[in-house]
Amino acid sequence: MARVLVVEDDAAIGRALHTALQAHGHSVYWVQTGSAAVGAAVGESFDLVLLDLGVTRHRWCGSVPKAALSPAQLCPGDPDRPG
Repeated sequence: MARVLVVEDDAAIGRALHTALQAHGHSVYWVQTGSAAVGAAVGESFDLVLLDLGVTRHRWCGSVPKAALSPAQLCPGDPDRPG
C-alpha cells in the first residue's frame, strides 16, 4: 500500500488519521511540527502527504526540493485558531 506522511499538530486528529490509514494497510509516518515535516519529506519518499497548513506555514514550499514532493492533500487548520 501507500507510504503516507501525516503532518498534524493536533494529537487527536493525528492519532485518528494514523489509525484509520494503518487500518487500510498504509504505512504512516506522523509528525507534529513543520521542521519535522520538512525533514521527513527531504529524507524519505512518500506516496501522499496529508498536510495541515497551520503547522507548516511557509516552511514547506520553500524548504522541500521539487524532486522530493509527492502528491499533497492540503488540509487547512482551524481558521479561528490563533497563530
